[in-house]
Amino acid sequence: MKNDLSINDLKVGNQILITDILEIEDTLGWKNGDVLEIISIEEDYERIEVKEDGEKLSEFIYVHEFDGIRKV
Repeated sequence: MKNDLSINDLKVGNQILITDILEIEDTLGWKNGDVLEIISIEEDYERIEVKEDGEKLSEFIYVHEFDGIRKV
């Protein structure tokens, strides 16, 4: 499903919901329905860095993978 979410719509501290895990290449065992927190935004690389609450490991989600997420 096409998502109109832009990197400009997001801010550090926002939460995102995984809606289609198959759209995201690298995950840390995430599944549909998981809520992640944005910990950094790198506009030059067109990616956001996210992690699960209470977890130390983080991963990047790139703009071309935004069809698999939505803002909470």
